Amino acid sequence: MVDKKVKSKNMKPKANVRKHKETSIVSGKKDSCNNSENCCEKMITGIYIIDNFLDCITTKYFKFSGRANRREFWNFFIVCILLSIVFKKAGLDNLFYSFGLGTLLVLPKWAVGVRRLHDIGKSGWILPILLVPGLVLDISLTLAEIYKKLMTKLGITINSLIIQIDDNIKSVASICAIIAMVVLLYFYTKAGDKKANKYGEPVA
Repeated sequence: MVDKKVKSKNMKPKANVRKHKETSIVSGKKDSCNNSENCCEKMITGIYIIDNFLDCITTKYFKFSGRANRREFWNFFIVCILLSIVFKKAGLDNLFYSFGLGTLLVLPKWAVGVRRLHDIGKSGWILPILLVPGLVLDISLTLAEIYKKLMTKLGITINSLIIQIDDNIKSVASICAIIAMVVLLYFYTKAGDKKANKYGEPVA
């Protein structure tokens, strides 16, 4: 009788060890499943962002009508920012990106920006109204820089008044750019109209 009691006592820990192993295996499987699900979700998200970008530069390249929700707008600009970083790291920011890819993305940027404004019930003309003054000033600054370099090469002293005007233009351009960015950032982060507006049905 004593031997049976001793055996039964010795058997209980083994059963507990077996249960612990089984639970650890099951929990390990659950963790691996959760990790794989997270990886799948990240892959799907990445594919969606790239697909959204390609859609904006192909089928919606000239599309200024309709609406674009926040996800479509910000996914597009995330890829644009990543591309600029990649080309800058590769040393192609001046040669290729600025003149090639930058020019290619001008219209899609404006188009998705206009559609995003439509999504909140705003006119797309807000975009050029805010950005054109800054662009005009930027062009003026570029021409002023070309003029100064030309005068320097010719050995002609630049009038102090011209330098002062150039500095004033830079200040005005900076203020215009900051105002435009703040206003547009507010509009672009705003939730779209849940119901149909004059620009179309809400984007799913």
